[in-house]
Amino acid sequence: MHKVDNEKKINKLSPKFLFSNLRGIFLSPGDTFLRIKQKPYWLIPFIAVLLCSSIASYLVFPTQLKISLKKSADHFALAGLGEEMPPERLTAFEEAGAYLAAGTTILKKILLLLLVSCVIFVVGNLISFSYATFEQVFTITCHSCLITSISALILAPAINHFEITDLTSLGPILFDRVDPSSFLQGLLSNSSFEIFTIWTVVVLGIGTAQIYSWSTRKGIVILLALWGIQLLFRTSITVLFA
Repeated sequence: MHKVDNEKKINKLSPKFLFSNLRGIFLSPGDTFLRIKQKPYWLIPFIAVLLCSSIASYLVFPTQLKISLKKSADHFALAGLGEEMPPERLTAFEEAGAYLAAGTTILKKILLLLLVSCVIFVVGNLISFSYATFEQVFTITCHSCLITSISALILAPAINHFEITDLTSLGPILFDRVDPSSFLQGLLSNSSFEIFTIWTVVVLGIGTAQIYSWSTRKGIVILLALWGIQLLFRTSITVLFA
C-alpha cells in the first residue's frame, strides 16, 4: 500500500509530469486539466505565477513611474505649481519602488488566486451534482493564471520600449483619452478587460468544466459570467467615484 502511494507521489512530482502540465495549459488545456483532476499539484505553478508576476512588476515599474510623474507634472504645470523631481532622488525612488512593486504584486497575486479559487469552489459545488476538492480548484486556478503572468513578463520589454502600460487593453486603442466618468470607456479600459485576461478566463472555464464534469461550453459560460459580474462591479465603482 505504501509502495503504491509513493509511486503515485513520485509520478505526480516528476519533472515530465509537471512540464507537460505547464506546456499543456497553452496547447491542450482540456487534456491537461483532466490529468490535473486526477493528480492535483499546485505548488510549482503557484511559485511560477508569483515569480513571473513579481519580476514583470519590477521590470516595468520605472516606466509606470515615469508615466505617472509626467501626468502629475502636466497637471501641476497647468495649475502653475510644483517642480520636477531631482534625477538622483528619482533614481533612488525607482530602485526602492521597484522592489516594493514586486513585493506588493506577490501579495496581490496570492489574494487573487485564493479569492478566485474560493468563488469557483463555492459556485461549482453549489450548482454541480459532482464534487471537487479545493486543491483541485486551486490547482487549475494557478495553472490558468500562468497565462497572464507569463504574458506580463514577455510584454515587459515592449512596455518599457514604447512607454505604454496598456498594450493589450482595448481602451487605449479605441479612445485617445479615457473619460473616467464614461461607463463604456471605463469598462473597455479596465485592467481586467484585456486579451490575456480573457484568454485566462476561457482556459479557467475549461478547467472548471473538467473537474466538475461539465460540458466545455457550460464551464466557459459560467466563468465568463462570473468575470463579467466583477468587471461590471469594478467599473461601476470607478465611474461612481470618478
